[in-house]
Amino acid sequence: MSNPYADAHTPYPTSTPGTLVAWAAIAIGGAALMALFGLIILIVGAVIGSNSAFDKQIQNSIGANGGSLGGAAVGTVIVVVGVVLIFWGAAMVAVNWVLYHFMRQRQQWAWITALVLLGVGTLLDLIAHSGSLIHLLVIQVPLAVLLLLTPTRQWVGAVDMNPVPTPYAPPPTQPAYAPPPPAAPPAEEPPASEPPTAV
Repeated sequence: MSNPYADAHTPYPTSTPGTLVAWAAIAIGGAALMALFGLIILIVGAVIGSNSAFDKQIQNSIGANGGSLGGAAVGTVIVVVGVVLIFWGAAMVAVNWVLYHFMRQRQQWAWITALVLLGVGTLLDLIAHSGSLIHLLVIQVPLAVLLLLTPTRQWVGAVDMNPVPTPYAPPPTQPAYAPPPPAAPPAEEPPASEPPTAV
């Protein structure tokens, strides 16, 4: 099969565009940082739950208001949050890596899936607390820009690199002016016959 880009002005790309590599670095790196943050929270929660000094301080501060929540319960809540962040971050690392793998193979469905997931994440950031706005500005917006830049869209086939121009159709030509044909000369009358002369 002939190469449709053989006679095109734009050269056919043979290597992954930098915009897609940057998207993968931010998406996978951001998810990995989330998992790492969850691990730190998990460790902090475990320390709080197992430390008797923290337990007494929490009981004293809450007990003054009539509460009975101890350090173990607080530590358990923090551990649960850390575990959720770890699993969520690890899952996003795997998902983003799979999407990047298929986008490198020019699979347009992977690019569409990445946009859908990005839209869902942006919506969650907007309805969540104000701390998510930092995540929105630092992670979500750059990812959206990188996915929608022309090199990325060209790579996955979301935009035609060299659209086939519409063949030129000359305007209909008007019939050339032709002068009327010359009038036919009048037909010659036959000469009148002379009467015979008497001998």
